[in-house]
Amino acid sequence: MGHQKLISNSIKQNPGTDFATSIRAIAAISVFIAHAGVLQMLGDNFPSYISVIAKGITMLLAMGPVAFFISSGFVLTLSYKASNKNYFNYALRRYLRLTPLYFMVLFWLYLAKELSLEDLILRLFYLDAFYPPLFNRDPIGILWTISIEFWCALLIPVFIFLFKSINPFICLCLFFIFSTLGPEILIRLGIESLQAYKSIVSSIFYFALGVFLTSIKKTAANNNTWALVLTFSLSLTLSTIYFQIISPWWAICLLTTAYIGYEFSKSKIKNTNFLLLYLGNICYGIYLFHVPIIGYISELVPSEIVFAISFPLVVTISVIAWKYIESPFIKMLK
Repeated sequence: MGHQKLISNSIKQNPGTDFATSIRAIAAISVFIAHAGVLQMLGDNFPSYISVIAKGITMLLAMGPVAFFISSGFVLTLSYKASNKNYFNYALRRYLRLTPLYFMVLFWLYLAKELSLEDLILRLFYLDAFYPPLFNRDPIGILWTISIEFWCALLIPVFIFLFKSINPFICLCLFFIFSTLGPEILIRLGIESLQAYKSIVSSIFYFALGVFLTSIKKTAANNNTWALVLTFSLSLTLSTIYFQIISPWWAICLLTTAYIGYEFSKSKIKNTNFLLLYLGNICYGIYLFHVPIIGYISELVPSEIVFAISFPLVVTISVIAWKYIESPFIKMLK
């Protein structure tokens, strides 16, 4: 019951953010489904056009980190504004919030000899965002997103200041330009294309969207419509630039922004789906554990039942990790 009480207290202390937490749950489960290859396997047993649709949906689900980042920008903005705005305190809290569970996964990978001791230590300081060899040695393919989450979270106070100092719409366009040109500049400086487009520079726009949503709440109602139009235009354009084709990137941006913006405009939300909110609170564990567990289970059972076995196992481990690792640290931080 302790974890349920903690979630209930979280709702009371952070009114209006539970819908963003729900987005995290959906994003984590979406990435899980994509990595487990559930839809591809279903598509293989149907006509070719069904297979094409299944692969398209899988690509859409794999864009879950985009929704994660936008939600983080939104939630962390409200969290920072509600605090005493002590930057050192804020940075320390973010480090202690992310690192215990992260260390658990890194240590697991180290014991499995998929990670060297040097890599483990460097990743504890989230240096894979700045050190290309470390980025390329990612054994499960998702560690770079945790590094992005950490460093962009530290930039949230800067985002808040800029959105307060500059017209929010203009500021968002500036972040769009920065995220558009930034990766190309990194490539010219010698950074590999893959890392350049998975860098802090390219991810800043996601977090800026979250901050942007908190900055327009008190404006006229029609500004919310313009905000959606702007998000659609920028997301579609940036998606096309990055992928050379229209990819699901823009759709995730648009859907996440529309949902959070709509709910936030209604101010304090009192009703929520507790199950979805609970999954949102343990989603960090779901996101971190699902790839290594899928890899382990896939060696033991046929691929058709990997997801069916790994999903309850991942959720169970995430619940245990939430109760005995994350919750104590959250209580300590409060």
